[in-house]
Amino acid sequence: MDIQLTSPNWPIVPLSRKVTVVITPGRETEKITELIGALILRGTLYLMAGSDWVPAYALTRSIRRQTVHIREVMNGLRLARAFTCYQMLALLESAPPDHDPLLVLDVMNTFFDQDIPLETRSRTFGRCCRHLQRLAVYRPVAVIAQKKLPLSDFQEFEAQLTAITDQVVYMEAALERVLQPALF
Repeated sequence: MDIQLTSPNWPIVPLSRKVTVVITPGRETEKITELIGALILRGTLYLMAGSDWVPAYALTRSIRRQTVHIREVMNGLRLARAFTCYQMLALLESAPPDHDPLLVLDVMNTFFDQDIPLETRSRTFGRCCRHLQRLAVYRPVAVIAQKKLPLSDFQEFEAQLTAITDQVVYMEAALERVLQPALF
């Protein structure tokens, strides 16, 4: 099952039975919303979020531009959120081995908690990576990781994540348009 997603705002992300990682410099809300919309229009999508951000309203608007069957399409979205690294591990451990694509947003976000020793976070993240590999045997797995500070922690987790992936896509920062306000 290969899915090629292309758009002017999103790099090519093939989703087949492998782990694809997209590393972004920021949240890239519009691009992520576009990716989720493209996946959900193709069928059921299992979305795990490592933060409280999920583009629900923007996603609904994006889908509305594509089809009038919004409710049916949105019923294909299964959402789970993790707020700690332990919750992320539990979500990945309990994910069913079905064939629906899995998209994990902000996968490293929960691992930047300075209250948990780095060694523990690193070990837990390694277990999460092994579960991503296990899930990729059954389904397409895409992981979106946002580059964050502290950079040394990010680099350690990035190394673990890219070691288990089949494809890594690095997105560059989008240039923001600055509009000069009218003088009068």
